[in-house]
Amino acid sequence: MAKNKITTYIAYAVGEIILVVIGILIAVWINRTNHRKVVGIGVLKMIEQESNLSFGTTKNPYLRSAANDSSILERLNSKEPTK
Repeated sequence: MAKNKITTYIAYAVGEIILVVIGILIAVWINRTNHRKVVGIGVLKMIEQESNLSFGTTKNPYLRSAANDSSILERLNSKEPTK
């Protein structure tokens, strides 16, 4: 009878550990997704600011070409989050 209780306890403990690990993995995934979104929005805002300050005269060719890209500017103006 005591062995059955120990086996049941171990099964519950393993189940709890698995649930905690799954919860941690979900939290890390959500954090990484939010971080990517924040970084992406920050980069797009930096491009917008650069283009507003010196549209077409920026020294950085990547920012100059990105500032001229209408799809990026449309994403900046939209309220929907980017994928």
